[in-house]
Amino acid sequence: MDSEFNDRIGLLRLRRIEQLNERLKQQLKKERIPASKAAALIVEHTEETKDPLVPYLWSESADQNKFRSHQNMKSGRQSSGGGVLDDGDTGGVARQRIKRRYHGLPGRPDGRSHA
Repeated sequence: MDSEFNDRIGLLRLRRIEQLNERLKQQLKKERIPASKAAALIVEHTEETKDPLVPYLWSESADQNKFRSHQNMKSGRQSSGGGVLDDGDTGGVARQRIKRRYHGLPGRPDGRSHA
């Protein structure tokens, strides 16, 4: 009975080792790139892909930026002539909010002080 028990334990150990070996083989098949290359690809993508939510980088006109027209409607501003309000601001308000939030300038959005 002792030898049967030892055989079962040995078989379970063998199965675990085989499963581990298979997982390691699967990991080896995955394509890997250095972190520096991955970071460079992310930077390249963000510089080349237009993002209307970052207007100070891309400076799209208000009539082309669907997010800007939604913001104007939300804030209650009315446009003249039925079109989208184009006050010439290419993200100044948003830029100020970003600076306040991320650069520690006065006027935090949550109302707390920078102590």
